[in-house]
Amino acid sequence: MVPLKHPCFISLIALAAASSHIRRERLEVDPGGEVHNAPVERKAKRVSNLSKKGRRKLLELQGAISTASLLERSEGVSDSRGLHDDKNISYKILLVDVVQDAEPALDNLIFNVQRIQDNIFGDTVDVALFHHDDSDTHFKANLSQIPAKVVLTGMGHLCKMQAWIKVTPEIASKYDYVWFIDADLRLEDFSWNLYHRVLSTMQPLVSQPSVLPALPGMRSTDIEELRMMDMQMERFPIAFTVSRTEIQTPIISRKLWSLVHHRLEKNNLHSGWFIDTFWDFVAGHASRKCGTPNMLLVNGSPVRHFNWHDLIEGPNRCIKASPQNDRPVSPDDFMQINAFLKDLCGYTGKVEAEYSKRQRHMTMTEMQNSVIEKMKAPKHNITLLFDLSKDAIIKA
Repeated sequence: MVPLKHPCFISLIALAAASSHIRRERLEVDPGGEVHNAPVERKAKRVSNLSKKGRRKLLELQGAISTASLLERSEGVSDSRGLHDDKNISYKILLVDVVQDAEPALDNLIFNVQRIQDNIFGDTVDVALFHHDDSDTHFKANLSQIPAKVVLTGMGHLCKMQAWIKVTPEIASKYDYVWFIDADLRLEDFSWNLYHRVLSTMQPLVSQPSVLPALPGMRSTDIEELRMMDMQMERFPIAFTVSRTEIQTPIISRKLWSLVHHRLEKNNLHSGWFIDTFWDFVAGHASRKCGTPNMLLVNGSPVRHFNWHDLIEGPNRCIKASPQNDRPVSPDDFMQINAFLKDLCGYTGKVEAEYSKRQRHMTMTEMQNSVIEKMKAPKHNITLLFDLSKDAIIKA
């Protein structure tokens, strides 16, 4: 197994090329308060790293957004999509971390938990801790240093999904959101206060932070759409809908986890591929049927990726792609999705009725691609903006 390396000594790794290129129209509010349609090139203006000036600017914006007032709608916005009242809401978070039994991993977990705990809303975090190298000696000796209650543990030569499946729907039901975070992500530029405002305002089923590299030129995320957008923009998008998420750092509502867990039970757990495709598929249908936000990228609260890459190597036998996990959405899956949507918003239809018999035999990826096409309508693509002139959060 490749040993963990301290962040200060990680070798540079070239950013992988991403092929996605999505153009959307969105409403933006400039600092003067004017509302207008703004074409967004998701391919452009991605951040390779934050300068000292950029970090100071981000910190200032995070502080302002955390306490900003909420406006129900922007001038000129024709529909009545409002913001949820987020007063007096406190969240309980389960942080799921799959780690190596080593000092850098422990230090990183302690740092990350403290960053979440230090919030102004009274949100709390518990930890589910899994050791993928079949050892917990170092962590066990220093468990008291973790500033949160460790409510679930596991150990073995584990792949990520073999740990995730141990987070049963019964366990997840005790929390508002479950955050599945890779051990090599650090929250030094992350603000839970800002993320809380996004959760309470938008109430997404699936969201994730944007991703930065540890150092310029290093790998952040292979999915270009999920990299942090340039901080030098005249208008600041706090969060916006995206066409997909990934398994690196998703934050999933407890409402959705039971359905995802059910699909996961029939997956090849040596591979994490395509489970994100499934929850994106469900979130897309929830947006269309129930009006919930599509998958949400929280641009203003990024994580840093140190790319330890320690799960694929060694005796764990973890793999990337698995055809088993890209299997079609089964009749049982559709039944579960329909029941989920009924509980969520009273939907009484059948999602599978939208697909022909041939389409129902498409792979999970092919079926999700068809949903992405349907989700290109402006009503499904929402941006949460910070209007500096009004010191307010606006949903456009």
